[in-house]
Amino acid sequence: MQTLRRIGVTAATVSMALGGLLVQAAAPASAAAQAPNALKAPTALQATTAFKAAAAGAPASQFGASINSADDVARLTTMLGRPLSSVRVFLGGTPSAWSKNPLLQTVPPGGTVAISFQSGTPAQVQTFLSSRPGGMTCYATYFHEPEDNFTTAAQKAAYRAAWDGYAPAIRDAGCKPTLILMKWSLNPKSGRDWHDWFPTGDVDVLAFDAYNTRAKQGTYGIPANYLAPILAASTETHLPWALTELGSDIPAGTTSDDRAAWAHGVAVAAEADPSFLFADWWDVLSKDGSRDYQLDSTAALAWHP
Repeated sequence: MQTLRRIGVTAATVSMALGGLLVQAAAPASAAAQAPNALKAPTALQATTAFKAAAAGAPASQFGASINSADDVARLTTMLGRPLSSVRVFLGGTPSAWSKNPLLQTVPPGGTVAISFQSGTPAQVQTFLSSRPGGMTCYATYFHEPEDNFTTAAQKAAYRAAWDGYAPAIRDAGCKPTLILMKWSLNPKSGRDWHDWFPTGDVDVLAFDAYNTRAKQGTYGIPANYLAPILAASTETHLPWALTELGSDIPAGTTSDDRAAWAHGVAVAAEADPSFLFADWWDVLSKDGSRDYQLDSTAALAWHP
């Protein structure tokens, strides 16, 4: 069995090296013997000097977070001890220029940005994306998570057809047209066929918004199993893939350290796949305050391979 690159539950222990900090978690021999928390790390992932030094190194693939304000950027930068290498930005309409949007002014230079929009002509989108600062890797999406908004056969066809105009505009601006779907749509229980929103030939990257679906059970699951449907879709389409939202609060009965271990495990499992591009954490407090997905310092420092 490999380390957290492909986590299993058949070996006696699972070991992971975190910047010189070794964490071991017991792994039972059978599913029946599993503890309620499938990824329980008894040793704290403390923000030690060694751990901070390891986290400060920029990984080959990008691991970042969503941003909604300049305060988000400042908080995350302070926790990481370095600028965000990747950010996720949500737009409604298309600004006339990059410089016209205050939030975009906070995007660190030279990094990766995944940006989505819901309106604007292809020409407007191309002009806008072309005005971004130089040296920035850009992934652009028309209407992320379209599954709940384009539900009839005619609407799905219209969504796919819209990409015929947006895809060349995005490419001409030097960005990658990126389809963002819900990971839930890959699950047969969703009753969906994700291909209904897939515009064949018009996207260069397949991305998913994914959450810890075992939170209500007070656990996190196994990263390799969690990512398996995404890797299958990537293999089928021959497209590289990304996580444009990955998130979990801290489920009841678990700790910040447990979530950090899961975040690290997902990062390592993703990095192990050669088709993986980048991942952004869903760094948000729910409107009613009941679900806190924001990275704390422990998870932020663990959120890398």
